[in-house]
Amino acid sequence: MDLDPSHSSAKKKKQQELLDFFQRYGFDHSINDIANGLNITHRTIFNRYKSVHNIEKEVLEIWKIDLKRRLNAKFEFCNHAIEKLLFVVIELKRCHHKEEEFFRRVFQTPPCNLFFLEKIIHQIIFSDFKKGYFNEFTDRQSYIPFYIHNIIYFITENHSVDVVIYALHPILSERGYELLCDIALDTLL
Repeated sequence: MDLDPSHSSAKKKKQQELLDFFQRYGFDHSINDIANGLNITHRTIFNRYKSVHNIEKEVLEIWKIDLKRRLNAKFEFCNHAIEKLLFVVIELKRCHHKEEEFFRRVFQTPPCNLFFLEKIIHQIIFSDFKKGYFNEFTDRQSYIPFYIHNIIYFITENHSVDVVIYALHPILSERGYELLCDIALDTLL
């Protein structure tokens, strides 16, 4: 798994092992538990991270990079930005069910730093903005947190797809709304 191209393959391997440990065993471990689980010494892990808190922060950053990689892989099969925005919902819904602790810590535990997701949403909207799918009068900087809040609400509260439509409605042009209506949201989400 290519987590960050700027890192050496040895560092990527260590990052992947750390991510795998937390995905398999969850959070709330001592440095000794983590060191034993990774088959390294307590001193080595302490020298790298200094505290369990720092290890957990690193794991969550690795997870965010992996989430972005998974989204980008799905975006390659999308026909337009509306589908990409829906694939964000689908992938976050999958994370909520399969990677619940990561989802909770990133999206629901204060302080929620959603800048990485805001950046993804901004890139999606900006990439197809000139194609006429989006309302040019909507303030994108205000809209993006609104969209994220509503999709997190949709996922965590298990609401109907109407919440997703509600979240998309302010940014979509008439053409964008037609594209949305052509998608079978009930089966997709």
